[in-house]
Formats: sequence, structure tokens, C-alpha cells
Amino acid sequence: MHELCAGGQSSKSFRDTGNWKKAIDWKPNYILIQFGHNDMPGKGPNRETDPKTTYPENMSRYVDEARAIGAVPILVTSMARRTFDNGKIRGELKPWADAAKKVASEKKVPLVDLFTRSIAMLEKMGPTEAAVFDPKGDKPDHTHLGEEGGKIMAGVVADELRKAEPSLAKLMNAPEVR
Repeated sequence: MHELCAGGQSSKSFRDTGNWKKAIDWKPNYILIQFGHNDMPGKGPNRETDPKTTYPENMSRYVDEARAIGAVPILVTSMARRTFDNGKIRGELKPWADAAKKVASEKKVPLVDLFTRSIAMLEKMGPTEAAVFDPKGDKPDHTHLGEEGGKIMAGVVADELRKAEPSLAKLMNAPEVR
């Protein structure tokens, strides 16, 4: 599966590069579907989507195609970028998160609202403590995760998955995040 997890993919480019076909060809039981960061403006026409039109269209199509192979699709909203303004997360990914929530509601698909959960956690921590999420490097990176940040966020996703899809919860053995 690691070859499908290449960075820089959007809801548009993941399909265009053939990675979605590879994913559904494996006929998995569950498919977590999460995009948004690379769908934003400034990423180029091969990746950008509109949160009112093309993004929800792409997400709906992923859901339909996952169901067509017998998989349970689970939508996951984008994790918030760790960009603070006066102690609050800027939240520029909200339109894409809202679009994913709307598709989940319309399609009756389980949803992991990582956007809302990450904002609450990050704002409670504040910008200094939230630096634990940043990858090591010479310049600040408030989008990607370092090893410690990845462990924390994976725990959040696991916790939310237990709530969103009870049939999957039985298969998970990761401890809950509080």
C-alpha cells in the first residue's frame, strides 16, 4: 500500500495518476478516503479542486466506487494545518472539510472529522506545545507530521474510527486517545 501513499496527491490527481484504480483493485474491506490539503488553490490545475463542485464530486465518486467493490468507504476530513492567528487555528481547509462532511451525510457514509478534532486539540495545546507535531527540518512545516506528531494523530484517527464505524472498532487494538 505504501506506493499509494505518495505525498502531494489531491482528490483529482490520485485518480488521474491511476493510484485509485490500484487501491480498489485490491478489493479491501474498508477504504479511508481523505483529501483536501492538495486540493487547495496554488497547487496547480492538475491538483486543485473547488470545495463547492469538483471536490465533493470526486469524494462522491470515490464513495460510489468503493461501495461497488463491496468495501466500506469512510470519509476523513483534512487535519488542520498548525497555523495559528492569536492562539486560534486559521482553518483554511474548512471548505474542504465541510464538503466532505456534506458528502458523508448525503451518502450515509461513516465520517472521521479529523479537522474539528485536530483544531480542538491544537488550540488547547497552543502554538508552542503544538510544535511536537512538526517534522524535523530547517524550516517550519505546519502541514506535515514528524514521528511524534504522526503517532498522536494516528491515535486520534483510531479513536474516531472506533466511533464512526463500530464494525471496524472490533478489529482495532490501538489504545484510545483522550
